[in-house]
Formats: sequence, structure tokens, C-alpha cells
Amino acid sequence: MMNIYKGQGIMMCLDYADGQSCDYKRPFLVLETDQTLNQLSLLNVSSLRGKAHKLMYPSNERIIKFKPPFYLKSFVKLDSLYTVEYFPELTTKIMDSGQALDIYEMSKIEYRYNAYLQGNEISSVRYAAEQVKTFNSL
Repeated sequence: MMNIYKGQGIMMCLDYADGQSCDYKRPFLVLETDQTLNQLSLLNVSSLRGKAHKLMYPSNERIIKFKPPFYLKSFVKLDSLYTVEYFPELTTKIMDSGQALDIYEMSKIEYRYNAYLQGNEISSVRYAAEQVKTFNSL
């Protein structure tokens, strides 16, 4: 049984979906959980600090009510999907005591993500539990 839910934030280290390596923890938004496949679908979340111009890109969507679970003014990247195999230790990476994003904010992001998928290519990457454990010393 998964103890991670749609709308929660997860802070962890994963390489970028375009293949570039990343060696620091960054926030992800749980877009979907799939009990049957035992996996999570995540979107990369980035702070607006010094990057407000990136809101002009159609692939980025500002998160208006970002707290909880994110601490800084943020946007979500719609062009990169991270699929992660679920394992119990992932719960140690949940942000803000498990509080989820505002339900209306989450609905807006899901709508924008699905709309973006209709006419755009996205980078998609999958991580097995062992890879995630290695990246995050779990």
C-alpha cells in the first residue's frame, strides 16, 4: 500500500528528464499514484527566484497557492515526466509533513499538463527503486 498521494511534494535527487545529471535535492509534485503498477508520476517543481522569465514558456505553469507543500514561489514544468517505482522509504522524502497542494491548484495543473500533452513532446524518464535509493542514499 502506498503512503504517498497526489498533490504532495517530494524532495529528492533525480537526474533531469533530458538526461543531464543532477547532484542536489529538488522538489517534485506527485501528479499521480498507480497502485497497480506500484509507481508514482512526478513533475519537476522549480522556484521562481531569478527565473520569473521562464513563466513565459508554455511548458511552465505558475503555482499560485504553492504552500503547502512548497516553501518558495514556484512553477511546475509540464514538459518533463518522472516515473518512479514506489518503495516505502520514499515516504521519508515527503515535504511539509505530507500536506498536499491546494485541490483547485492541483486540478489546474492536471488540466494544463493534459492540455500540454495534446500538442507537445515531453521528456519522460523512469527510475527503478534501486536507482532512486542510490541517488538519495536510502
